[in-house]
Amino acid sequence: NKVDEAYPYFVFLLDHYPKTEGLAEARQLYLYQAAGAAFGKKSFSEALGILEELRKLNPDFRASPGAPTVMTVLGSTADNLITGYVAKNDYRSARMLLERLVRTYQAGNEPFATKWVKQLSELAGEERDKAKALLEEETLGKEDFERVLATA
Repeated sequence: NKVDEAYPYFVFLLDHYPKTEGLAEARQLYLYQAAGAAFGKKSFSEALGILEELRKLNPDFRASPGAPTVMTVLGSTADNLITGYVAKNDYRSARMLLERLVRTYQAGNEPFATKWVKQLSELAGEERDKAKALLEEETLGKEDFERVLATA
C-alpha cells in the first residue's frame, strides 16, 4: 500500500526538516488518504483516529475545493462505527463514542450526531418499556432488570 509506504518519509521530514515548504499540506493530504484507505478496509476505528488527528491539524481541511470537510468525513466514519456498535447491541459504546465526539468537536448539529441522538433515545425508550412490561408481569428478576437498564 503506497499510503503505508509514505509514512516513514513523513516521520523523517517532520523530525529533521519540519519547516520544509509544503510539508504541512502534504501531511494533511496523506492523513486524509490514510483515513480513506482504512475506511475502505472497514477499519473504522483506525480511520476515525486518523481523521481526528487531521482535524486537530486543520479543522477546515478539504481534499479539494468541492470535497466534504474533514468533519463531514469524520461524521460518516463515526456513523459506521456507531452502526456497528448498535448492531451488536453495544449501546454503551455507541453512546460513549457519540457523546465524546459531540463534546470534543461541538458536533451536536452534525447530521451523524442528530441521527444517533434520536435513534439511541428511541432505543433506550423501547428497552425501558420492555423492562417495565416484564416487571409488571413479575417475570423479570432484579438481575435481569439491571441488565436491561444497563443497555438502555
